[in-house]
Amino acid sequence: MNGLLRTAYCVLGGDLGGCVKRKDARLPGSEKATVEDQRIMLRVFVEATDEKAAGEVREMLKMKVASVGDSIRESTRPYWKIRDYFEIVFELKLSGSVGQIFDQLLASLGDGWQLHGGGNEPDRWAIWNPGPTSTFMSPKVRWANVECFLAKLS
Repeated sequence: MNGLLRTAYCVLGGDLGGCVKRKDARLPGSEKATVEDQRIMLRVFVEATDEKAAGEVREMLKMKVASVGDSIRESTRPYWKIRDYFEIVFELKLSGSVGQIFDQLLASLGDGWQLHGGGNEPDRWAIWNPGPTSTFMSPKVRWANVECFLAKLS
């Protein structure tokens, strides 16, 4: 699967174990990808009354992600699907082994991740849902997704 980008989004109540996969797509030049081309996307959904309350969680997340990579994009916005939820997104540029950084980030955020993919491949991803054996760094978090991918190469 080297050179393939696989993304998946877990949909509550969906078929196939709750996950719907998008079609794999080969990125131009991905066979020549280097560590500098690897990224991690972190998406966290927070239950909050306003953007200020969501911003408190974003600041905690910012400290966690700073320890594993450089944030090249971040945003906080109301989640269109669920009222009183905010979506916090970080895109991280990696400076080391994707597998090691991925594992380190997950461990720093919480326990109870559903892991997919493996090794140092650029198609690893994980989903976090609240549950009896799941914990997250903030009790306001309702769902999270961490996904590795290759940046588009020119």
